[in-house]
Amino acid sequence: MSREEVHDHLQSFYLGGMTPTELMSRYADDLRFEHRDGSYLVMQVREHSLDLYARMADDRVIATRFGELRVELDDDGPERLSEIRFGQMIEEVVDHELWRGRGWRIVEMEDAFPPLTGPTLIVAMGSMPYQMPWMPM
Repeated sequence: MSREEVHDHLQSFYLGGMTPTELMSRYADDLRFEHRDGSYLVMQVREHSLDLYARMADDRVIATRFGELRVELDDDGPERLSEIRFGQMIEEVVDHELWRGRGWRIVEMEDAFPPLTGPTLIVAMGSMPYQMPWMPM
């Protein structure tokens, strides 16, 4: 992917004043899976990636984009936030079976959006190349 294509792709998802977890554009070919507890998962297949957006039953929001996992935290107060360290494993802060044992580390934290929610942890999970069978090599 050229530098210009990356820039255009980033611009479409990271607009000023909005959180990336809320910027998942809805397309007719998105796959949405809903659970009776109110949680849901949206899968988006794009030219070069499979991105996920999920709202869990506890209202926690997670999203993936460009090898990052974004986890919105509850508003647990400054005491809890002061315990979070960059380089720390995500499972040490938010225990969940999806990332337990994977070695994913926190690389950044964004302020809450809107201010009444907790901040968003940015976790480096990496990406894996995959060629769709119908795409030319």
